[in-house]
Amino acid sequence: SSTSSTSSTSSTSSSHQLITFFRFTTVVDPHAEVEAHRDFVETNRLEIRGRIYVNEQGVNAQMSGRGDDGERYARWVESRPGFGGMRISIYPISSQAHPKLSLRYKPQLVQLEGGTRHLPITDPSRRGIPLSPERWHAMLENDADNDPDAAPVLLDVRNGYEWDVGHFRGAKRPVQESFRETVETNVDATGGGPLAGVRKDAPIMMYCTGGIRCDVYSTVLREQGYDNVFTLEGGVQAYFDAYGKRDDCLWDDQLFVFDSRLAMTRDGRPSSEAGGDAPAPAG
Repeated sequence: SSTSSTSSTSSTSSSHQLITFFRFTTVVDPHAEVEAHRDFVETNRLEIRGRIYVNEQGVNAQMSGRGDDGERYARWVESRPGFGGMRISIYPISSQAHPKLSLRYKPQLVQLEGGTRHLPITDPSRRGIPLSPERWHAMLENDADNDPDAAPVLLDVRNGYEWDVGHFRGAKRPVQESFRETVETNVDATGGGPLAGVRKDAPIMMYCTGGIRCDVYSTVLREQGYDNVFTLEGGVQAYFDAYGKRDDCLWDDQLFVFDSRLAMTRDGRPSSEAGGDAPAPAG
């Protein structure tokens, strides 16, 4: 996919930026890659905080930075071989959104039962078909107008408490409280798993906050024999950029996020700024 940098709110008074990005790519020496990242941050005296994980399958970052320090770092990562074309989401904020910087090697970029090393997540052809927010929106609208029995399965692959804060209209609450359990719970007939009894050729539309959990889990579904798997490219954050301020937005309530904001509104503001009650941090 092409490079896309987004800022859901415009603010001239914001002193910091909150930034998220991920990229699946083969990294031959991830420990050397981590050192290169640390050297860049230290040499340029960048004040960034958050979680930045690197391994043999790529990078996953949820971070904040003073001024444009975070964006400088993200653009540098994007310029490195194999990392071009990643989507960088940028939101202006008034202070650091994370308490410290953890930039390190991590065996899994996201936590999943059985690990992710054996999954072909660096091969786009083995993942789900990415849908732009516009195509995703059109498919959901069409589903509302057509035969419900023929509608795709709308699969929320986040945690249960994230769904409680907000979700796409028509999406059922995840049966798991933690995303890492999805491999077992989604196909579990006794526990009411959303894929229990679903035909292998049935269309499945899956979404998550920024897109990484969907991409990873879509490889699991493909390996389980599901042929018609779609993902929301850029996740709900990208959908908010395109539809958050529109009356026909198909998202209900707010979006849980894993930083000091706790939740963001459809137009990209922290829920506390919008006068709403932020959710209690998940235990």
